[in-house]
Formats: sequence, structure tokens, C-alpha cells
Amino acid sequence: MRRQLKSLAAEVCYRSGILKLLSNVETRVPSILTYHRVVDPETLPFEIEPGMFVRPETFAQHLKLLKQEAEIISFAEMLLGLGSGIRFPPRTVVLTFDDGWRDSYLYALPTLKAEGIPAAVFLPTNYIGQQCETHCGESLFWTDELSVILSMLGSDLSHAANQIALLQHSGFSHISDLFNAWVKQVDDRVRRREALADIVACLKRIDPETRKKILVALKDSELGSVRVTAPMQRQFLNWQEVREMSKCGISFYSHSHEHNSATEVSEAALIRDVDTSFEILERELGQKHERIFCYPGGNFSHRTQVVLREAAVSYALGTDRISYWEDEPPVLGRIGIHEDVSYSRAMFAYRLWMPN
Repeated sequence: MRRQLKSLAAEVCYRSGILKLLSNVETRVPSILTYHRVVDPETLPFEIEPGMFVRPETFAQHLKLLKQEAEIISFAEMLLGLGSGIRFPPRTVVLTFDDGWRDSYLYALPTLKAEGIPAAVFLPTNYIGQQCETHCGESLFWTDELSVILSMLGSDLSHAANQIALLQHSGFSHISDLFNAWVKQVDDRVRRREALADIVACLKRIDPETRKKILVALKDSELGSVRVTAPMQRQFLNWQEVREMSKCGISFYSHSHEHNSATEVSEAALIRDVDTSFEILERELGQKHERIFCYPGGNFSHRTQVVLREAAVSYALGTDRISYWEDEPPVLGRIGIHEDVSYSRAMFAYRLWMPN
């Protein structure tokens, strides 16, 4: 019901012209759109969170609307405008992709090329160019590793849940209920993705060491003996694909090296991570780029900003719509775009132009 009501509101606002009226203002920072994966989730060997993808046909629909109703500029053009202090025309848009997924090459790039639209991709450099094919979630982000493990364990997680119960900390007592919700949705992939998102949200609220113990508990449960050993297809870009994309109007910037939350690692580890990511990007792409850093998960603090400032980072990017312009470096806000909030033309426009 809630989804239907929101869809109806979006249709009314879009067709009445309210959204165009609300967005008819110049801005200091353009609307920076954040995509992750452009993929049909039903084709993947593990579930992904609803907020992590748009389907290829939905993405194509987005680009058509943007060409008709917005002014699309490249990330580099945005940087020039920000540096000169101009105000951007109404409905100026920049496209960005986080994480360097291979489907940005397989599915997003052909559509971007066909429409002549530039974009920027933020790469976690440790994951790019890996030639090994993963087993049991290795070489994946911990969120996807969790999903792979759950899928391999099957529909009975009782033993694993008992082990996890031993690790419960304050505020973590409902973890067993979340895993039970996953089990109950064995035949419904849409609801499984929603259950996965709930589990991930819960685990993000706890400290990294406890989170790691939970993943180990799942891996080491008795049900772990049924883990499949068939190789998984490569999930991330390789450097050859990155270089090919860079010749097609796609620019690349840092999304860290290890893709750890900047607020969860020590200052020394963050310094190493940031410097390593820039060194690899410059080496692999053969040119120096302006130092731009996209925070994994959008998490930052005064401490992380100090590290970026000392690393000569010009701009950082978060995941909230709000830009922190007075920070040094400035943290640019972005608009998260995913299937469940942009599946129709009206819903996409509503997501873009409706103020918070």
C-alpha cells in the first residue's frame, strides 16, 4: 500500500509540473546521482540489497528522461564549475557509479555510449583487476560475502543462529529474528533481498570485530559443509575494462583501496589506504587525476576529513543529499538511485527533484 501511495504521489507531482517548478533553481552543486549496480538481480548467484541496483531497462529509461528534462555534464565539468564558483543551471545532473562492478561495463556502458552521456566511477582499487574467481564470498565486500554464505547454508540457519546468539552484544538481541526472516522467504527472492537489507543494516551498527566474528560463525557452522565450490563469475571490473571505459567518456576516481568504512579504521590505516588507492589509479591509468575521494558507505568524521586534507584531496563525496560545503575538503552530497525508488519515469523524477 505504501509503495502504491508513493507511486501515485509521484505521478501527480510529475504530470502536474510541480516537480519541474520545484527544480527550476540554480544550485551551487549539481544533482549528483549515485548508482551501484546495473543488473537484473535474478541473474546473480547471490542476493543483493534492494538499494544496490537498477535493472538495465530501468537505467535506459532514466537516461532518456535525463536527456529530455535535464542538463547532463561530466564529472570533470562539474569540478571546473565548482572551482570557479559558478551556480549551475536548473536540473544540472552528474552521473556516478560506486564500487566498480563489472556490470557497469557489461550493461551500463553500452547504454551510456548510445546516449552520449558521460559518467564517473569510484573504484575500490584492491578489488579491481582480481583475476581469481571467488569461492564462498572471498574477494567480495562483507555485505555480499554475507549473502553468499547465507545462500550456501540453505534454508535452515538454526545452528548458525545459535552460534550467533553467543556473540550477542547490547542492542544486538534481535539478530536471530532477522536470520529467521531470511529463512522464511526461501521461495521469494524479492523478500529475501529485503531481509538481507535488514540483516546488513543491523550488522553495520556493530563494531567491525564483532561483525567479523559473526561471519566466521556462519562460515564455521555445521551447515558449512554444504558450501558449494563451483567458481563464481568475476563481479568487479578489471583494469583493461577500466581503460576501455575511460576512452568512452567515463572518468575514474578513488573509492578507497580496501573499501572499509573510513570511520572504522585507525588514522594510520586510513592514510595508507587513501595513498595506496591514488597510487594505483595513477599507475594503471597512466595519468595524474585531481584527487577526489568517495567515502565507502558515506561515513566520515572530523578525523577522516583531516586525513583527506593532508592527502591533498580536493573534494570528497558522501551518500547523503546534503553537501557539507564549508568542510575541508568539501563533502559533496549525492542522490542514491536504485530500482525500488525509480522504477517508473515519475518515480525517478520524484526522486531527483522533490526536496527533502
